[in-house]
Amino acid sequence: MCTNLRKELIFELTKTNKEKLFQMTTITELCPVLQALLSETANWLAKETGFIQRERQVTGAGFAQSAVLGWLNRPDATRSQLHHAALTSGMPISLQGLDKRFTPKAVEFMRALVVEALKEVLSSEAPKPIFSQFKGVYLTDCSQTIVGSRREKLAVRLELQHGQLQVSLEEVNTHDQRTQVVEQPLPEGALHIADLGFFKLKRFKAWNEQGIYWLSRFKVGTRLYDPNGQALDLFACLSQPQSDTVYLPVQVGKQDRVAAYLVAQRVSEAVLDSRQAQFKELRRRQHPVSSAKIALSEWTIYLTSIPDLTFEQAHTLARSRWQIELVFKLWKSHAHLTHSRSDDPYRQQCEFYAKLLAVLISHWILLVTGWQHLTLSPVQALSVIRNYAFTFLKALSLACSLATILIDIQHDLRYIGHHSPRRKVPLAFQLWRDFDLFSA
Repeated sequence: MCTNLRKELIFELTKTNKEKLFQMTTITELCPVLQALLSETANWLAKETGFIQRERQVTGAGFAQSAVLGWLNRPDATRSQLHHAALTSGMPISLQGLDKRFTPKAVEFMRALVVEALKEVLSSEAPKPIFSQFKGVYLTDCSQTIVGSRREKLAVRLELQHGQLQVSLEEVNTHDQRTQVVEQPLPEGALHIADLGFFKLKRFKAWNEQGIYWLSRFKVGTRLYDPNGQALDLFACLSQPQSDTVYLPVQVGKQDRVAAYLVAQRVSEAVLDSRQAQFKELRRRQHPVSSAKIALSEWTIYLTSIPDLTFEQAHTLARSRWQIELVFKLWKSHAHLTHSRSDDPYRQQCEFYAKLLAVLISHWILLVTGWQHLTLSPVQALSVIRNYAFTFLKALSLACSLATILIDIQHDLRYIGHHSPRRKVPLAFQLWRDFDLFSA
């Protein structure tokens, strides 16, 4: 992608997301978004990218609808099954004719359609948001995808309270800190949680000034100072107290110091043994492990801008980051995002973009029909939406209203399996509920 086009896409994404960051979406509002994306926008982009030069049997809308909804219905669809989806979309094309449409221009078209879809940031109105003391809880992470010989990075930001999902497509060698979603604005009073790949003191300082909270694991080697600016010896601080828990107001970083709080707790013997086994495996693979990291393995340490936070609360918030890993697992393991039955590289790449668009649309549908951050199983929810894929396909081809289908999905989601509480190993929604009760 040329540099100027990339800059334009970043600008448009930022501008659009600023406008839509706080909007809640309803069924009646989602319908025209879906209709426009998979019809008018698809036809326009097909001509812009050169995928369609003269409209005959194949249209941009027909190709996009059959690919996206065909692979949504069956992630491992055969050539014949995808051809059936094309016929259902209203394209009278042969099986061989459809196969020939998977070209470099088709890949460019499907990628452009995904980029256009990523400008939409939809949100659900939760009846009682979790972590209600924050104005949004944002998780950011990246995942590499390998499709044939092509590697690409997905940068994703998930908001836990209302389900907002921001995604950007990045070159595989783009550092996590330079991805588009990282620079997206956050509202005052929001909380951001991410792994050490997003540990950046300059950003933490800016968030402090903007009234945005953050929480991160401690990065070994980070300089610490007390509130008066005197250097702190972390090992000495951890060895002094009689308690297994440490809470310290600190300044972080050698220059442009960031005000924060260090919250730490000594780990159990089982956790320590597990960490030492990981270090042993890393050394076996010729990966160096610093002596400081080994010495600190007896502790779980967090840095945060949230005042008066107990270790249990910090640990609950940090564990919530796993929810974005579950998103990647849903996409890759259940939607088969990076899997293809075909050996044709162009078909593989078209399939990847079609499936990515399918899971994005599925998430939008879930937001307006039954999204519940506490107990709803995302795997079962995807299964329900998948069953309606061909119904959507028929409705789009006939320009019918999509609202009735969404209402039917909403009805079905009320009766699917929900997570049940656990006593010994509580699930995330139990920890979130306890966090809110404790903080109330």
